[in-house]
Amino acid sequence: MAAAAHTPNLDAPFDGDPLSGEEIAHEQKVAHLVFSFHKVAVPGGSTAWELSHALLALDHAKKSTRLSSQDRDHLLAAIFDAHSEAVSRLRSIETGRINLGMKAAAGLVIHWSESAVERAARHPHVWIDMHTCARVLRNDCHNLSILEDMAERRRERQVAIVDDLRHTPAAAVS
Repeated sequence: MAAAAHTPNLDAPFDGDPLSGEEIAHEQKVAHLVFSFHKVAVPGGSTAWELSHALLALDHAKKSTRLSSQDRDHLLAAIFDAHSEAVSRLRSIETGRINLGMKAAAGLVIHWSESAVERAARHPHVWIDMHTCARVLRNDCHNLSILEDMAERRRERQVAIVDDLRHTPAAAVS
């Protein structure tokens, strides 16, 4: 049974400090990343294109504000869902490469949520390698998306040729 959705009481008095511009930007960035990874699973879309862009957004996210545990968990859940969809839909990319890239993306989110002390406990190459593995998957998805676009244009040309033949008088064809 699904949990009931939490409806905030908008009439309740606000007893906290308003968010700063930086905090608002951070919250928007996290929401955008969660949304981007959830879009990977949307039926009818291009899984390759959506995953490529979600990984790009993660790479470009300015990580000056540490992730809260709640934001980290939301992002990890979205990455987990995207991972499942990527494995089932992106048949032309090796499952091992998808697994490695998505594990790296999750690792980058965890790294973003860690304190400086926690980060210092690992060799600096670990972060570089995670970034590289996520980038390889992003490139694979980008390349697949380009190939999908080319195939779509080829189908459009074929349909146009068939339509032209259908509308050309028989005398002009012979």
